[in-house]
Amino acid sequence: MRLFLLLLLFPALAFASGLPTTGGSGTALEGDTVSVNGSAVKLWGIDAPEMGQTCKDARGRDYDCFERSKQALSRLIGRNQVECHMRGKAIGRQIGTCAVNGLDLAAMMVRDGWAMAYHGLSHQYVDLEGIAQARKRGIWSGHAEAPWLWRTARNNRNK
Repeated sequence: MRLFLLLLLFPALAFASGLPTTGGSGTALEGDTVSVNGSAVKLWGIDAPEMGQTCKDARGRDYDCFERSKQALSRLIGRNQVECHMRGKAIGRQIGTCAVNGLDLAAMMVRDGWAMAYHGLSHQYVDLEGIAQARKRGIWSGHAEAPWLWRTARNNRNK
């Protein structure tokens, strides 16, 4: 339980470091990307289903897991202000650790099963992913392909 709380409160530690932050009105653009005052910020350490990606529910039926993941992030943000600690840029996008009311959005998305820990980047959210899998939350209630594998397969088909 302590690890869980520490992971959810991680942004508070990051913001105290004095590194660049941005905050304001936020909306979900994808399950792992927020818009803060009109600027897109990819949530650091996680990967969520991609546009066009489908998953299977517990009964084996396809559903739009991109849209459900985006809706889950939208619910977490609600009408709250989003505060992001910028960690850098990748592929032309800002990457940051973002929070609502001091709670790490990436941690909550992984905890709820609507995003995966991005193992190639960090192991920070791996324990939360294991909990979501064990409890069959979100995409773990059925079958989901890791977004990075889905992108690779799609790129190979498009060649």
